[in-house]
Amino acid sequence: MMDNQESSTPSEAGEAALTTPLAGPSSQDAAAAAPPGAENEENEDGGENEGSEWDDEEDDDDEDVSEDEEDDEEDEEDDDEDEESTCGHEKRQKRKKPMPSLLALAERGILKLLTKAVDGQRVTARYCCGGRVRSLPPTTLPFQDEKPRKVPRLTMRWDDAEDRRGRKIHFPHNDSPSGSRTKLDTQIETLADRCGVTGLLDDSRFSINFDPHFYGIIDVITQVLLPGFESEILKGVPECRGIRAKLSNLQVRSAGGTAYRPLPAHRSSQYFGKLIVCLPYPHKGGQWEISNDGHSSTIDFSHSDDNTTLHWAAFVGDCTHECQPVEEGHQLVLIYNLFLCQRIGEVLRDNSTADPTLFPLYTGVKEMLEHPGFMKKGGVLGFYCQYPYPHVSSNTAKQLPSTLQGVDMVVYSVFKSLGLSTEILPLLDLSPLDEMDETEYEREEECYHSDPWSYVDDYDFGDDFPECESCYPDFPTFEEWKAKRPRIDRVGTKLHSLRFSESSEDAEYIREVKEEVLEDSWPWKELFDVKWLNEKPSKGTGELALVNTFSGYGEGTEKFYSHPVILITVPKLVDRELAVAK
Repeated sequence: MMDNQESSTPSEAGEAALTTPLAGPSSQDAAAAAPPGAENEENEDGGENEGSEWDDEEDDDDEDVSEDEEDDEEDEEDDDEDEESTCGHEKRQKRKKPMPSLLALAERGILKLLTKAVDGQRVTARYCCGGRVRSLPPTTLPFQDEKPRKVPRLTMRWDDAEDRRGRKIHFPHNDSPSGSRTKLDTQIETLADRCGVTGLLDDSRFSINFDPHFYGIIDVITQVLLPGFESEILKGVPECRGIRAKLSNLQVRSAGGTAYRPLPAHRSSQYFGKLIVCLPYPHKGGQWEISNDGHSSTIDFSHSDDNTTLHWAAFVGDCTHECQPVEEGHQLVLIYNLFLCQRIGEVLRDNSTADPTLFPLYTGVKEMLEHPGFMKKGGVLGFYCQYPYPHVSSNTAKQLPSTLQGVDMVVYSVFKSLGLSTEILPLLDLSPLDEMDETEYEREEECYHSDPWSYVDDYDFGDDFPECESCYPDFPTFEEWKAKRPRIDRVGTKLHSLRFSESSEDAEYIREVKEEVLEDSWPWKELFDVKWLNEKPSKGTGELALVNTFSGYGEGTEKFYSHPVILITVPKLVDRELAVAK
Protein backbone atom coordinates (compact mmCIF):
# COMPACT_ATOMS: atom_id res chain seq x y z
CA MET A 1 0.00 0.00 0.00
CA MET A 2 2.79 2.41 0.86
CA ASP A 3 4.42 1.72 -2.45
CA ASN A 4 1.16 2.42 -4.22
CA GLN A 5 0.60 5.67 -2.30
CA GLU A 6 4.16 6.78 -2.82
CA SER A 7 3.85 6.08 -6.46
CA SER A 8 0.65 8.09 -6.88
CA THR A 9 0.73 10.93 -9.33
CA PRO A 10 0.59 14.55 -8.19
CA SER A 11 -2.95 14.89 -9.54
CA GLU A 12 -4.15 11.85 -7.61
CA ALA A 13 -2.49 13.13 -4.44
CA GLY A 14 -4.22 16.45 -4.83
CA GLU A 15 -7.63 14.78 -5.18
CA ALA A 16 -6.98 12.70 -2.01
CA ALA A 17 -6.10 15.80 -0.03
CA LEU A 18 -9.39 17.42 -0.99
CA THR A 19 -11.57 14.43 0.08
CA THR A 20 -9.76 13.41 3.34
CA PRO A 21 -10.93 15.06 6.72
CA LEU A 22 -8.36 17.22 8.40
CA ALA A 23 -6.52 15.54 11.35
CA GLY A 24 -7.91 16.36 14.91
CA PRO A 25 -9.86 14.93 17.96
CA SER A 26 -12.74 12.58 17.16
CA SER A 27 -16.40 13.46 17.99
CA GLN A 28 -16.53 10.83 20.74
CA ASP A 29 -13.56 12.33 22.54
CA ALA A 30 -15.10 15.79 22.28
CA ALA A 31 -18.44 14.54 23.78
CA ALA A 32 -16.75 12.90 26.73
CA ALA A 33 -14.81 16.01 27.59
CA ALA A 34 -17.77 18.39 27.22
CA PRO A 35 -19.69 19.62 30.36
CA PRO A 36 -23.33 18.56 31.00
CA GLY A 37 -25.88 20.49 28.97
CA ALA A 38 -23.45 21.46 26.34
CA GLU A 39 -24.13 18.37 24.23
CA ASN A 40 -27.16 19.81 22.46
CA GLU A 41 -25.38 23.07 21.70
CA GLU A 42 -22.42 21.20 20.37
CA ASN A 43 -24.69 19.00 18.31
CA GLU A 44 -26.42 22.07 16.89
CA ASP A 45 -23.14 23.86 16.27
CA GLY A 46 -21.61 20.69 14.98
CA GLY A 47 -24.57 20.18 12.68
CA GLU A 48 -24.21 23.66 11.31
CA ASN A 49 -20.46 23.33 10.91
CA GLU A 50 -20.81 19.88 9.58
CA GLY A 51 -23.39 20.95 7.08
CA SER A 52 -21.34 23.92 5.89
CA GLU A 53 -18.26 21.74 5.57
CA TRP A 54 -20.06 19.25 3.36
CA ASP A 55 -21.55 22.05 1.33
CA ASP A 56 -18.04 23.39 0.68
CA GLU A 57 -16.85 19.93 -0.18
CA GLU A 58 -19.77 19.45 -2.59
CA ASP A 59 -18.98 22.80 -4.28
CA ASP A 60 -15.34 21.77 -4.63
CA ASP A 61 -16.42 18.43 -6.07
CA ASP A 62 -18.64 20.22 -8.65
CA GLU A 63 -15.73 22.42 -9.71
CA ASP A 64 -13.51 19.36 -9.96
CA VAL A 65 -16.06 17.60 -12.14
CA SER A 66 -16.39 20.61 -14.50
CA GLU A 67 -12.60 20.87 -14.76
CA ASP A 68 -12.40 17.15 -15.48
CA GLU A 69 -15.01 17.53 -18.23
CA GLU A 70 -13.08 20.40 -19.83
CA ASP A 71 -9.89 18.37 -19.66
CA ASP A 72 -11.68 15.44 -21.28
CA GLU A 73 -13.00 17.69 -24.08
CA GLU A 74 -9.53 19.09 -24.72
CA ASP A 75 -8.15 15.54 -24.79
CA GLU A 76 -10.81 14.57 -27.32
CA GLU A 77 -9.94 17.59 -29.50
CA ASP A 78 -6.26 16.66 -29.31
CA ASP A 79 -7.14 13.12 -30.31
CA ASP A 80 -9.21 14.44 -33.24
CA GLU A 81 -6.30 16.61 -34.36
CA ASP A 82 -3.98 13.61 -34.10
CA GLU A 83 -6.41 11.59 -36.21
CA GLU A 84 -6.69 14.41 -38.79
CA SER A 85 -2.92 14.79 -38.94
CA THR A 86 -2.75 11.20 -40.08
CA CYS A 87 -5.56 11.55 -42.67
CA GLY A 88 -3.20 10.57 -45.45
CA HIS A 89 -2.74 14.07 -46.95
CA GLU A 90 0.73 15.51 -47.11
CA LYS A 91 1.57 18.43 -44.90
CA ARG A 92 0.37 21.66 -46.50
CA GLN A 93 3.23 23.58 -47.99
CA LYS A 94 3.54 27.21 -48.85
CA ARG A 95 2.33 28.16 -52.28
CA LYS A 96 5.10 28.39 -54.82
CA LYS A 97 5.11 30.40 -57.99
CA PRO A 98 5.02 28.23 -61.11
CA MET A 99 8.35 27.94 -62.88
CA PRO A 100 8.33 29.71 -66.26
CA SER A 101 9.19 27.67 -69.33
CA LEU A 102 12.44 28.11 -71.23
CA LEU A 103 10.50 29.71 -74.07
CA ALA A 104 8.94 32.21 -71.67
CA LEU A 105 12.36 33.02 -70.17
CA ALA A 106 13.85 33.57 -73.61
CA GLU A 107 10.97 35.80 -74.64
CA ARG A 108 11.23 37.74 -71.38
CA GLY A 109 14.94 38.31 -71.97
CA ILE A 110 14.35 39.64 -75.48
CA LEU A 111 11.62 41.96 -74.21
CA LYS A 112 13.97 43.33 -71.55
CA LEU A 113 16.54 44.17 -74.22
CA LEU A 114 13.95 45.98 -76.31
CA THR A 115 12.56 47.75 -73.24
CA LYS A 116 16.05 48.94 -72.37
CA ALA A 117 16.46 50.28 -75.90
CA VAL A 118 13.29 52.38 -75.91
CA ASP A 119 13.06 53.40 -72.26
CA GLY A 120 14.16 56.79 -70.94
CA GLN A 121 15.02 60.09 -72.52
CA ARG A 122 18.42 59.28 -74.02
CA VAL A 123 17.75 55.96 -75.73
CA THR A 124 19.68 54.68 -78.73
CA ALA A 125 16.88 55.88 -81.00
CA ARG A 126 17.44 59.49 -79.98
CA TYR A 127 20.97 60.53 -80.87
CA CYS A 128 20.96 60.16 -84.66
CA CYS A 129 18.63 59.69 -87.60
CA GLY A 130 18.84 59.62 -91.35
CA GLY A 131 17.04 59.27 -94.66
CA ARG A 132 17.21 59.92 -98.36
CA VAL A 133 15.83 62.27 -101.00
CA ARG A 134 15.52 61.15 -104.57
CA SER A 135 16.74 63.50 -107.27
CA LEU A 136 15.14 63.71 -110.70
CA PRO A 137 16.82 63.03 -114.03
CA PRO A 138 16.67 66.01 -116.38
CA THR A 139 13.90 64.55 -118.57
CA THR A 140 11.40 64.67 -115.68
CA LEU A 141 12.13 68.17 -114.44
CA PRO A 142 8.89 69.70 -115.84
CA PHE A 143 6.87 67.46 -113.52
CA GLN A 144 8.69 68.36 -110.33
CA ASP A 145 5.75 70.37 -108.94
CA GLU A 146 3.68 67.19 -108.69
CA LYS A 147 6.24 65.57 -106.41
CA PRO A 148 7.87 68.31 -104.34
CA ARG A 149 9.86 65.84 -102.28
CA LYS A 150 11.96 64.95 -105.31
CA VAL A 151 14.94 67.14 -106.06
CA PRO A 152 15.57 68.75 -109.45
CA ARG A 153 18.99 68.36 -110.93
CA LEU A 154 21.54 69.83 -108.53
CA THR A 155 24.14 72.30 -109.68
CA MET A 156 27.21 72.98 -107.58
CA ARG A 157 29.42 75.94 -108.46
CA TRP A 158 32.86 76.31 -106.97
CA ASP A 159 35.87 78.57 -107.34
CA ASP A 160 39.07 77.05 -108.64
CA ALA A 161 41.71 79.29 -107.04
CA GLU A 162 44.55 77.62 -108.92
CA ASP A 163 43.10 78.22 -112.38
CA ARG A 164 41.30 81.38 -111.25
CA ARG A 165 38.02 80.33 -112.76
CA GLY A 166 34.63 79.18 -111.70
CA ARG A 167 33.56 75.59 -112.25
CA LYS A 168 30.25 73.77 -111.94
CA ILE A 169 29.13 70.16 -111.56
CA HIS A 170 25.65 68.72 -112.19
CA PHE A 171 24.12 65.84 -110.20
CA PRO A 172 23.13 63.68 -111.99
CA HIS A 173 25.08 64.61 -115.12
CA ASN A 174 23.06 65.59 -118.19
CA ASP A 175 25.40 64.24 -120.89
CA SER A 176 25.10 60.85 -122.55
CA PRO A 177 25.75 57.88 -120.27
CA SER A 178 29.01 57.00 -122.03
CA GLY A 179 30.46 60.50 -121.96
CA SER A 180 29.00 61.74 -118.69
CA ARG A 181 30.82 59.14 -116.68
CA THR A 182 34.26 60.21 -117.93
CA LYS A 183 33.53 63.93 -117.80
CA LEU A 184 32.00 63.75 -114.33
CA ASP A 185 34.92 61.71 -113.03
CA THR A 186 37.33 64.33 -114.34
CA GLN A 187 35.38 67.12 -112.68
CA ILE A 188 35.29 65.31 -109.34
CA GLU A 189 39.00 64.50 -109.47
CA THR A 190 39.79 68.15 -110.11
CA LEU A 191 37.59 69.15 -107.16
CA ALA A 192 39.25 66.60 -104.88
CA ASP A 193 42.68 67.85 -105.86
CA ARG A 194 41.77 71.47 -105.07
CA CYS A 195 40.45 70.49 -101.60
CA GLY A 196 43.98 69.53 -100.61
CA VAL A 197 45.03 67.45 -97.63
CA THR A 198 42.11 68.44 -95.43
CA GLY A 199 39.56 67.43 -98.06
CA LEU A 200 37.43 70.46 -97.13
CA LEU A 201 36.10 73.31 -99.22
CA ASP A 202 34.86 76.31 -97.24
CA ASP A 203 31.29 77.50 -97.85
CA SER A 204 32.67 80.81 -99.18
CA ARG A 205 34.18 78.98 -102.16
CA PHE A 206 31.14 77.04 -103.38
CA SER A 207 27.35 77.09 -103.61
CA ILE A 208 24.64 74.53 -104.38
CA ASN A 209 20.90 74.74 -105.02
CA PHE A 210 19.97 72.36 -102.22
CA ASP A 211 17.98 73.46 -99.17
CA PRO A 212 17.42 70.84 -96.41
CA HIS A 213 14.58 72.93 -94.96
CA PHE A 214 12.55 72.83 -98.16
CA TYR A 215 12.85 69.07 -98.56
CA GLY A 216 11.64 68.30 -95.05
CA ILE A 217 14.95 67.05 -93.64
CA ILE A 218 15.02 69.64 -90.86
CA ASP A 219 11.43 68.79 -89.94
CA VAL A 220 12.37 65.15 -89.44
CA ILE A 221 15.35 66.10 -87.29
CA THR A 222 13.11 68.39 -85.23
CA GLN A 223 10.58 65.62 -84.64
CA VAL A 224 13.08 62.89 -83.80
CA LEU A 225 16.09 64.44 -82.07
CA LEU A 226 14.89 67.72 -80.60
CA PRO A 227 12.28 66.63 -77.96
CA GLY A 228 14.80 64.99 -75.64
CA PHE A 229 17.59 67.51 -76.17
CA GLU A 230 18.58 69.35 -72.99
CA SER A 231 19.35 73.02 -73.40
CA GLU A 232 18.75 76.36 -71.70
CA ILE A 233 17.52 77.78 -75.00
CA LEU A 234 13.73 78.28 -74.78
CA LYS A 235 13.72 75.93 -71.78
CA GLY A 236 10.43 77.28 -70.49
CA VAL A 237 8.65 76.76 -73.81
CA PRO A 238 10.22 73.66 -75.41
CA GLU A 239 7.29 73.34 -77.82
CA CYS A 240 8.44 76.57 -79.48
CA ARG A 241 11.95 75.33 -80.23
CA GLY A 242 13.02 74.62 -83.76
CA ILE A 243 16.20 73.85 -85.71
CA ARG A 244 17.91 75.75 -88.49
CA ALA A 245 20.75 74.51 -90.67
CA LYS A 246 23.75 76.50 -91.92
CA LEU A 247 26.03 75.16 -94.63
CA SER A 248 29.60 74.91 -93.37
CA ASN A 249 31.81 72.88 -95.72
CA LEU A 250 32.04 70.49 -98.61
CA GLN A 251 34.05 67.42 -97.73
CA VAL A 252 35.64 65.30 -100.46
CA ARG A 253 37.18 62.00 -99.42
CA SER A 254 38.96 59.83 -101.97
CA ALA A 255 40.35 56.32 -102.15
CA GLY A 256 43.89 56.26 -100.79
CA GLY A 257 43.49 59.69 -99.23
CA THR A 258 44.80 60.93 -95.91
CA ALA A 259 43.39 59.89 -92.54
CA TYR A 260 40.04 61.35 -91.63
CA ARG A 261 39.87 64.25 -89.21
CA PRO A 262 36.71 64.50 -87.05
CA LEU A 263 34.48 67.48 -87.68
CA PRO A 264 34.91 70.17 -85.01
CA ALA A 265 31.93 71.11 -82.84
CA HIS A 266 30.64 74.66 -83.04
CA ARG A 267 31.19 76.84 -79.97
CA SER A 268 27.84 78.64 -80.08
CA SER A 269 25.49 78.15 -77.12
CA GLN A 270 22.75 77.43 -79.66
CA TYR A 271 24.71 74.61 -81.29
CA PHE A 272 22.64 71.42 -81.67
CA GLY A 273 24.57 69.00 -83.90
CA LYS A 274 25.60 68.09 -87.44
CA LEU A 275 23.78 67.29 -90.67
CA ILE A 276 25.69 65.50 -93.42
CA VAL A 277 24.27 65.13 -96.95
CA CYS A 278 26.00 62.75 -99.34
CA LEU A 279 25.78 63.84 -102.97
CA PRO A 280 24.92 61.18 -105.58
CA TYR A 281 28.29 59.95 -106.78
CA PRO A 282 29.20 56.23 -106.75
CA HIS A 283 31.84 55.09 -104.28
CA LYS A 284 32.63 52.23 -101.90
CA GLY A 285 33.55 52.33 -98.22
CA GLY A 286 33.59 55.51 -96.18
CA GLN A 287 31.08 54.36 -93.54
CA TRP A 288 30.37 56.77 -90.68
CA GLU A 289 30.42 55.43 -87.11
CA ILE A 290 28.26 57.54 -84.75
CA SER A 291 28.61 56.82 -81.01
CA ASN A 292 26.75 58.14 -77.98
CA ASP A 293 26.48 56.92 -74.38
CA GLY A 294 28.01 53.53 -75.14
CA HIS A 295 25.81 52.94 -78.21
CA SER A 296 27.00 53.01 -81.80
CA SER A 297 25.38 53.21 -85.24
CA THR A 298 26.89 52.71 -88.69
CA ILE A 299 25.75 54.87 -91.59
CA ASP A 300 26.68 53.63 -95.05
CA PHE A 301 26.35 56.05 -97.97
CA SER A 302 28.01 53.78 -100.52
CA HIS A 303 25.41 52.81 -103.14
CA SER A 304 27.40 52.19 -106.28
CA ASP A 305 24.37 51.58 -108.51
CA ASP A 306 22.37 54.61 -107.36
CA ASN A 307 23.44 58.01 -108.70
CA THR A 308 20.08 59.76 -108.37
CA THR A 309 19.53 59.74 -104.60
CA LEU A 310 20.86 62.00 -101.87
CA HIS A 311 21.44 60.29 -98.53
CA TRP A 312 21.60 62.22 -95.28
CA ALA A 313 22.23 61.69 -91.58
CA ALA A 314 22.09 63.92 -88.51
CA PHE A 315 23.45 63.52 -84.99
CA VAL A 316 23.48 65.61 -81.82
CA GLY A 317 26.51 67.55 -80.71
CA ASP A 318 27.62 65.28 -77.85
CA CYS A 319 28.16 62.34 -80.22
CA THR A 320 31.57 61.16 -81.34
CA HIS A 321 32.12 60.05 -84.93
CA GLU A 322 34.68 58.25 -87.01
CA CYS A 323 34.86 57.49 -90.73
CA GLN A 324 36.16 54.40 -92.46
CA PRO A 325 38.49 54.91 -95.44
CA VAL A 326 36.98 55.26 -98.90
CA GLU A 327 37.93 52.15 -100.86
CA GLU A 328 36.90 53.23 -104.33
CA GLY A 329 35.78 56.47 -105.96
CA HIS A 330 35.05 59.72 -104.12
CA GLN A 331 32.62 60.56 -101.33
CA LEU A 332 31.18 64.09 -101.52
CA VAL A 333 29.44 65.29 -98.38
CA LEU A 334 27.76 68.61 -97.60
CA ILE A 335 28.30 69.49 -93.93
CA TYR A 336 25.77 71.63 -92.06
CA ASN A 337 25.87 72.95 -88.52
CA LEU A 338 22.51 72.69 -86.75
CA PHE A 339 21.37 75.37 -84.31
CA LEU A 340 18.42 75.78 -81.95
CA CYS A 341 16.00 78.53 -82.87
CA GLN A 342 12.44 79.71 -82.48
CA ARG A 343 10.20 77.45 -84.53
CA ILE A 344 8.43 79.15 -87.43
CA GLY A 345 5.45 77.48 -89.09
CA GLU A 346 4.03 73.97 -88.70
CA VAL A 347 5.98 70.77 -88.94
CA LEU A 348 5.28 69.14 -92.28
CA ARG A 349 3.23 66.00 -91.92
CA ASP A 350 4.93 64.18 -94.78
CA ASN A 351 7.99 62.52 -93.26
CA SER A 352 8.81 60.45 -96.33
CA THR A 353 12.37 61.78 -96.28
CA ALA A 354 13.02 59.82 -93.09
CA ASP A 355 14.44 56.33 -93.46
CA PRO A 356 13.52 54.11 -90.46
CA THR A 357 16.28 51.66 -91.36
CA LEU A 358 18.81 54.30 -90.30
CA PHE A 359 17.34 54.61 -86.80
CA PRO A 360 19.58 52.76 -84.31
CA LEU A 361 16.48 50.97 -82.98
CA TYR A 362 15.70 49.35 -86.34
CA THR A 363 18.35 46.63 -86.25
CA GLY A 364 17.49 45.54 -82.71
CA VAL A 365 13.76 45.33 -83.43
CA LYS A 366 14.31 43.40 -86.66
CA GLU A 367 16.56 40.86 -84.92
CA MET A 368 14.05 40.50 -82.10
CA LEU A 369 11.18 39.76 -84.49
CA GLU A 370 13.31 37.25 -86.39
CA HIS A 371 14.26 35.36 -83.23
CA PRO A 372 12.52 31.93 -83.22
CA GLY A 373 11.77 32.15 -79.50
CA PHE A 374 10.07 35.55 -79.53
CA MET A 375 6.25 35.56 -79.38
CA LYS A 376 5.98 32.25 -81.18
CA LYS A 377 2.19 32.31 -80.92
CA GLY A 378 1.94 35.99 -81.81
CA GLY A 379 0.38 38.72 -79.72
CA VAL A 380 0.35 42.46 -79.17
CA LEU A 381 3.22 44.75 -78.19
CA GLY A 382 2.34 48.03 -76.50
CA PHE A 383 4.23 51.29 -76.03
CA TYR A 384 3.01 54.18 -73.86
CA CYS A 385 3.65 57.44 -75.73
CA GLN A 386 6.27 59.47 -73.89
CA TYR A 387 4.96 62.87 -74.96
CA PRO A 388 1.47 64.35 -74.48
CA TYR A 389 -0.71 64.67 -77.55
CA PRO A 390 -4.17 66.29 -77.73
CA HIS A 391 -5.97 63.11 -78.82
CA VAL A 392 -9.50 63.88 -77.51
CA SER A 393 -10.70 66.19 -80.25
CA SER A 394 -12.60 66.02 -83.52
CA ASN A 395 -9.55 66.44 -85.77
CA THR A 396 -7.24 64.09 -83.86
CA ALA A 397 -7.26 61.40 -86.53
CA LYS A 398 -5.76 63.88 -89.00
CA GLN A 399 -2.94 64.92 -86.64
CA LEU A 400 -1.60 61.52 -85.63
CA PRO A 401 0.80 59.93 -86.39
CA SER A 402 2.24 63.01 -88.14
CA THR A 403 2.67 64.89 -84.85
CA LEU A 404 4.55 62.10 -83.06
CA GLN A 405 7.83 63.25 -81.55
CA GLY A 406 11.11 61.77 -80.42
CA VAL A 407 11.14 58.15 -79.42
CA ASP A 408 7.38 57.88 -80.09
CA MET A 409 7.95 58.62 -83.76
CA VAL A 410 10.93 56.26 -83.89
CA VAL A 411 9.02 53.33 -82.38
CA TYR A 412 6.01 53.87 -84.64
CA SER A 413 8.00 54.25 -87.86
CA VAL A 414 10.36 51.33 -87.17
CA PHE A 415 7.60 48.77 -86.56
CA LYS A 416 5.55 50.21 -89.42
CA SER A 417 8.47 49.91 -91.83
CA LEU A 418 8.77 46.21 -90.98
CA GLY A 419 5.26 45.60 -92.25
CA LEU A 420 3.56 45.10 -88.87
CA SER A 421 0.11 46.45 -88.12
CA THR A 422 0.83 49.57 -86.02
CA GLU A 423 -1.93 51.71 -84.50
CA ILE A 424 -2.22 54.73 -82.23
CA LEU A 425 -5.23 54.33 -79.95
CA PRO A 426 -6.39 55.67 -76.56
CA LEU A 427 -5.98 53.45 -73.49
CA LEU A 428 -8.72 54.10 -70.92
CA ASP A 429 -7.62 54.27 -67.28
CA LEU A 430 -10.22 52.46 -65.14
CA SER A 431 -8.33 52.83 -61.85
CA PRO A 432 -11.31 54.71 -60.27
CA LEU A 433 -13.07 51.33 -60.23
CA ASP A 434 -10.34 49.60 -58.19
CA GLU A 435 -12.36 49.99 -54.98
CA MET A 436 -14.96 47.70 -56.52
CA ASP A 437 -12.25 45.03 -56.81
CA GLU A 438 -11.71 45.19 -53.05
CA THR A 439 -15.44 44.67 -52.49
CA GLU A 440 -15.44 41.66 -54.81
CA TYR A 441 -12.39 40.24 -53.02
CA GLU A 442 -14.06 40.54 -49.62
CA ARG A 443 -17.18 38.84 -50.95
CA GLU A 444 -15.22 35.90 -52.36
CA GLU A 445 -13.18 35.58 -49.17
CA GLU A 446 -16.34 35.43 -47.06
CA CYS A 447 -17.83 32.82 -49.39
CA TYR A 448 -14.67 30.73 -49.17
CA HIS A 449 -14.58 30.68 -45.38
CA SER A 450 -18.31 30.01 -44.96
CA ASP A 451 -18.67 27.28 -47.61
CA PRO A 452 -15.40 26.30 -49.32
CA TRP A 453 -16.97 23.65 -51.55
CA SER A 454 -19.49 26.10 -52.96
CA TYR A 455 -16.64 28.50 -53.64
CA VAL A 456 -14.76 25.76 -55.49
CA ASP A 457 -17.81 25.03 -57.65
CA ASP A 458 -18.51 28.69 -58.38
CA TYR A 459 -14.97 29.82 -59.13
CA ASP A 460 -13.43 26.63 -60.54
CA PHE A 461 -10.68 26.41 -57.91
CA GLY A 462 -9.38 23.10 -59.29
CA ASP A 463 -9.95 19.34 -59.28
CA ASP A 464 -7.27 18.64 -56.66
CA PHE A 465 -8.99 20.53 -53.86
CA PRO A 466 -8.45 18.53 -50.58
CA GLU A 467 -11.38 16.87 -48.86
CA CYS A 468 -10.40 17.37 -45.23
CA GLU A 469 -10.80 20.82 -43.77
CA SER A 470 -7.37 20.94 -42.17
CA CYS A 471 -5.76 20.69 -45.61
CA TYR A 472 -7.67 23.60 -47.16
CA PRO A 473 -5.24 26.17 -48.57
CA ASP A 474 -5.24 29.69 -47.23
CA PHE A 475 -7.31 32.17 -49.16
CA PRO A 476 -4.94 34.32 -51.25
CA THR A 477 -4.07 37.85 -50.25
CA PHE A 478 -5.60 40.72 -52.19
CA GLU A 479 -2.41 41.17 -54.21
CA GLU A 480 -2.25 37.44 -55.03
CA TRP A 481 -5.95 37.37 -55.88
CA LYS A 482 -5.62 40.34 -58.20
CA ALA A 483 -2.49 38.95 -59.85
CA LYS A 484 -4.37 35.76 -60.79
CA ARG A 485 -7.08 37.70 -62.57
CA PRO A 486 -6.39 38.18 -66.28
CA ARG A 487 -4.90 41.55 -67.13
CA ILE A 488 -7.26 43.30 -69.51
CA ASP A 489 -6.49 46.60 -71.21
CA ARG A 490 -9.44 48.59 -72.54
CA VAL A 491 -8.38 50.33 -75.73
CA GLY A 492 -10.70 52.57 -77.71
CA THR A 493 -11.93 51.26 -81.05
CA LYS A 494 -10.75 54.60 -82.43
CA LEU A 495 -9.66 58.02 -81.18
CA HIS A 496 -12.84 59.12 -79.38
CA SER A 497 -13.94 62.62 -78.52
CA LEU A 498 -15.02 63.43 -74.95
CA ARG A 499 -17.98 61.21 -73.98
CA PHE A 500 -20.58 61.20 -71.17
CA SER A 501 -22.46 58.32 -69.53
CA GLU A 502 -24.97 57.75 -66.72
CA SER A 503 -25.07 54.63 -64.53
CA SER A 504 -27.84 53.31 -62.26
CA GLU A 505 -27.65 52.22 -58.62
CA ASP A 506 -27.06 48.58 -59.59
CA ALA A 507 -23.87 49.53 -61.40
CA GLU A 508 -22.37 50.97 -58.22
CA TYR A 509 -21.88 47.54 -56.64
CA ILE A 510 -20.90 45.25 -59.52
CA ARG A 511 -17.92 46.20 -61.67
CA GLU A 512 -19.06 44.22 -64.71
CA VAL A 513 -22.32 46.16 -64.81
CA LYS A 514 -20.49 49.48 -64.47
CA GLU A 515 -18.12 48.57 -67.30
CA GLU A 516 -21.02 47.73 -69.61
CA VAL A 517 -22.44 51.21 -69.03
CA LEU A 518 -19.10 52.86 -69.74
CA GLU A 519 -18.47 50.79 -72.86
CA ASP A 520 -21.82 51.82 -74.34
CA SER A 521 -20.68 55.46 -74.28
CA TRP A 522 -16.96 54.93 -74.95
CA PRO A 523 -16.63 51.81 -77.18
CA TRP A 524 -13.52 49.77 -76.50
CA LYS A 525 -11.91 46.47 -77.31
CA GLU A 526 -10.42 44.25 -74.62
CA LEU A 527 -6.82 43.19 -75.10
CA PHE A 528 -5.38 40.36 -73.00
CA ASP A 529 -1.73 39.98 -72.04
CA VAL A 530 -0.32 42.98 -73.90
CA LYS A 531 3.47 42.99 -73.62
CA TRP A 532 4.35 46.57 -72.73
CA LEU A 533 7.76 47.87 -73.73
CA ASN A 534 7.89 50.68 -71.17
CA GLU A 535 6.40 51.71 -67.85
CA LYS A 536 2.87 53.04 -67.51
CA PRO A 537 2.90 56.84 -67.14
CA SER A 538 2.02 58.36 -63.80
CA LYS A 539 -1.52 59.45 -63.02
CA GLY A 540 -2.52 62.87 -64.21
CA THR A 541 -0.65 62.66 -67.52
CA GLY A 542 -3.66 61.58 -69.58
CA GLU A 543 -6.50 63.55 -71.10
CA LEU A 544 -10.10 63.58 -69.84
CA ALA A 545 -11.99 61.09 -72.01
CA LEU A 546 -15.17 59.98 -70.21
CA VAL A 547 -17.40 61.48 -67.50
CA ASN A 548 -19.91 59.21 -65.74
CA THR A 549 -22.71 60.45 -63.48
CA PHE A 550 -24.26 58.05 -60.98
CA SER A 551 -27.09 58.02 -58.45
CA GLY A 552 -28.14 55.77 -55.59
CA TYR A 553 -26.40 56.04 -52.24
CA GLY A 554 -25.50 59.64 -52.95
CA GLU A 555 -24.90 61.31 -56.29
CA GLY A 556 -21.71 62.28 -58.01
CA THR A 557 -19.49 62.03 -61.07
CA GLU A 558 -16.55 59.86 -62.07
CA LYS A 559 -13.81 61.04 -64.40
CA PHE A 560 -11.86 58.64 -66.59
CA TYR A 561 -8.72 59.59 -68.47
CA SER A 562 -7.12 58.11 -71.58
CA HIS A 563 -3.52 57.95 -72.71
CA PRO A 564 -2.29 57.51 -76.31
CA VAL A 565 -0.50 54.22 -76.89
CA ILE A 566 1.18 52.55 -79.86
CA LEU A 567 -0.05 48.99 -80.43
CA ILE A 568 1.86 46.58 -82.66
CA THR A 569 0.24 43.32 -83.74
CA VAL A 570 2.89 40.58 -84.05
CA PRO A 571 1.79 37.60 -86.19
CA LYS A 572 2.58 34.00 -85.31
CA LEU A 573 6.13 32.95 -86.09
CA VAL A 574 5.01 30.73 -88.99
CA ASP A 575 3.09 33.65 -90.52
CA ARG A 576 5.66 36.36 -89.76
CA GLU A 577 7.06 37.98 -92.88
CA LEU A 578 8.94 41.20 -92.31
CA ALA A 579 8.95 43.87 -94.97
CA VAL A 580 12.25 44.57 -96.69
CA ALA A 581 13.36 48.18 -96.85
CA LYS A 582 13.55 49.51 -100.39
